[in-house]
Amino acid sequence: KRRDDDDDDEMVKREESLFRNTITTLLNLSLYAPCRHKLFEAGAVESLTDSLTGSDEEQELALGMLQNLSLYSRCHQAVLDCGYSIQLPRFLNNASNVFIRQKACAVLQHVTTTAHIAEALVKAGLIKLLLHERVLESQEPMFQMRIFSSLVNLSAAVPGDPALVYDELLELLCGVYDERLSPFVDAYAS
Repeated sequence: KRRDDDDDDEMVKREESLFRNTITTLLNLSLYAPCRHKLFEAGAVESLTDSLTGSDEEQELALGMLQNLSLYSRCHQAVLDCGYSIQLPRFLNNASNVFIRQKACAVLQHVTTTAHIAEALVKAGLIKLLLHERVLESQEPMFQMRIFSSLVNLSAAVPGDPALVYDELLELLCGVYDERLSPFVDAYAS
């Protein structure tokens, strides 16, 4: 019986290693722009659904892949459909893994460049989610830059949406201006 358990454990380790190597290879391929179309057509986005709810390592690899694939605009709807949007609050709230947060925000930045996706996200309450998760108050520069870039994309897609003028959002944005951007604005004004 003990030998069977050891064999099973070894098989699981090999499968996990194979998965990591496969997703890492696909992740590297997705860096190459001409491959994104082929990966999309082959169903690479949809294949990541289970990984988005897996271990931190699986989530990080899957989000890295989505980050690269979401540079290809035809992938945007598939990214939302694969479970990314459902898991977004958890990704943004992952205090233990900064890379998960950063990659989730990079994907958000990319998909909000497509107007109908941005409009759907605003209607689904993305602004409220960002406020609720307090992501605009993050001290991580890359994270914050990607969130602000997403807000710019959203405001370009749905400029008149009332969600973009929530008092709480405007207060946070003014606070960020006061604290971190004033030296740049002052330098520009001079």
